[in-house]
Amino acid sequence: MNKKFLCSILILMSLTALAAKTADVPVTSTISDYDSTGAAFTVQSDGAGAYPNGQLSVVSVLQTSANYAWELDMYSSNSLSGGRNIFLTLSPANQESATATMPAFWSSWGTHLEPARFITHGISCDLETIKPGSPLACPLLIRFGPELGSNNRTAINYRLDMEPGDVLQEIETQEPLISCNAQNAAGNCIDWSIDSTPPTSQSGGVPTNRVIARLVQVAVNGATRTTLGDFYLTFHIRVTNP
Repeated sequence: MNKKFLCSILILMSLTALAAKTADVPVTSTISDYDSTGAAFTVQSDGAGAYPNGQLSVVSVLQTSANYAWELDMYSSNSLSGGRNIFLTLSPANQESATATMPAFWSSWGTHLEPARFITHGISCDLETIKPGSPLACPLLIRFGPELGSNNRTAINYRLDMEPGDVLQEIETQEPLISCNAQNAAGNCIDWSIDSTPPTSQSGGVPTNRVIARLVQVAVNGATRTTLGDFYLTFHIRVTNP
């Protein structure tokens, strides 16, 4: 066999194996609308069911390049007819700080239909290694609403941050707990629940079913973040592989 041809085959096989190893893991994300008592969550689905990866251009994956961070991104989907969104409630009823203000593009408090991007954040939150019965507190960021402004240097968006440590150091915020519901034969978690239940170490030792999130206005270039105040958020999200 021609040595150059054999070398090309080996390189192709190596690149294929590397791509398979580093490819993001597709998952299905399901956002609940109500808790077990019938109370509405402040973060709800758009009523169109689960968010599978690839359906209507939704991105729902574990990012292998980011320590298996969970990402649910609806921004490409939102531009399509019938694209996906969430319902988000921000109002005086769930203000944590009395001076918290609504996003500038909202004309009133309340529940609004918005495109969103969820991502867990932090090097210590590898979702595949979470074990049943040992939930892990993980930072979570929720970007929502339109990107305002066409200039990449001045464009802004809005985000709800639950990240008291690691990078952003928003110390008053609280992290949701991520639980593993099932593992595969290799011992990797394949079914998760993400709940607005902060660890008691962050809630003053008192169990609670809501987390504190900081609303920030963020420049797209990442250079500036303007704090708009804190809100209590409630949610329950199920993520499954596949």
